[in-house]
Amino acid sequence: MLETHFSRLDEAEAALERVARNLKRYRSAVLQAAVEGRLVATEAELARAEGRDYEPASELLKRLLAERRRRWEEAELARLRAARKTPKDDKWRARYPEPERASASDLSGLPEGWCWSTLDCLAEVKGGITKNQAREAEEPLREVPYLRVANVQRGYLNLSEVATIRATASELDELRLLPGDVLFNEGGDRDKLGRGWVWYGQIADCIHQNHVFRARPYLGEVVPEYLSWYGNSGAQAYFLEQGKQTTNLASINMTKLRRLPVPLPPAAEQRRLVMEIQRHLSVEEELSQGSVTSERRAKRLRQSILKWAFEGRLVDQDPNDEPASVLLERIQRERAQAGDTAVKPGKARARKAR
Repeated sequence: MLETHFSRLDEAEAALERVARNLKRYRSAVLQAAVEGRLVATEAELARAEGRDYEPASELLKRLLAERRRRWEEAELARLRAARKTPKDDKWRARYPEPERASASDLSGLPEGWCWSTLDCLAEVKGGITKNQAREAEEPLREVPYLRVANVQRGYLNLSEVATIRATASELDELRLLPGDVLFNEGGDRDKLGRGWVWYGQIADCIHQNHVFRARPYLGEVVPEYLSWYGNSGAQAYFLEQGKQTTNLASINMTKLRRLPVPLPPAAEQRRLVMEIQRHLSVEEELSQGSVTSERRAKRLRQSILKWAFEGRLVDQDPNDEPASVLLERIQRERAQAGDTAVKPGKARARKAR
C-alpha cells in the first residue's frame, strides 16, 4: 500500500514538473511573439481596416533623435555658461555625439510600420554610483537608498532588502531614479546579463549602483515596459554574444548596451503589446502559483503518508491479524532457544589475545 501511494505521488509530481516547464516555454513564446509583431494586430493592419492613417515608427524615431539632440545642446550650453564660455558661433554643435545606428544588413525583417533602432537612439543610458569612490574631503554626504543587481530581477524588482550608500547632493541629482526608467543589469552570472525591469518611483531619492544601468526614454511614446520586456527576451541573444566572459562572471559594458538593436513599433502598438503581454503573463503567473502550491501539498502528503504508516493508520486493521505483541514474544522465545550468538566486544578481544 505504501508503494502504491508513493507511486501515485511520483506520477503527480512528474506531471507538475512538466506543467512548470510548459508554462516557462509559454512565457518565452508570448514575449517572443510580442517583439516580433505577432502578438497583436499591427498598427498598419488596423489603420487599413479602419481606413485611416497612422504614424510609422520611423517618424517616431525622427522625433526621438531630435529630442536627443535638443537635450544635448541644452546641457552643453549650460556647461559652457558654467565655465563662463560664451559660444560665438555654432561650431560647438559639431561636437554632438551621434548615436549608434542599427545596421539593417545584420537584422531580420520587421512588420510593416516598425523600424530598427538602438537603445542609444531611444533613451539616455547611464551607469550608477561606485562604492567607496574617492571624493573631495569637504563634500557633504547623505545616506540614500540604492539598487543593486540583486534588486533588479527579470521582469520585476525585489525591494525587500534595499541597501543604502553615502552620496553627495550632485550625485543624487544626477543618479536619482525617476518613474519610467528602465533598469538593466551589467551582469554577474551569465543569466543576469541585461536582466531588468521598470522603476515606478517606489522609494524616494533612490539611486543605482554602477552594476545597474538606467535607460531613460527621451519621449513618453517609448513605453518602458515594452523596452524592458524586449531586454528580457529578444535582446538576450545580443547580450550573450556581446557580453564579456571571465572565469566566473559575465558583463556587458555601457557602450555595447547603447548599441543594443531594438525593434521599434509605433507608439499605439507598443501600448497594445504591453497590455496583451500583461494579460497573458497574469494567467501564466496564476497557473504557476497553483503549480507551486500543488508541489508543496504533494511534499506534505508524502510526509503524512509515512507518518500514517508508522502510526498504523494507513490501512484498516484486520481483527484476525496476529497482534504485534504476540509476534514480539515469539521472536524473543525463538532467540532464547537458539541462544544469543552475539559476542560482546570485550570477550571477543580476550579470545583473540589467547
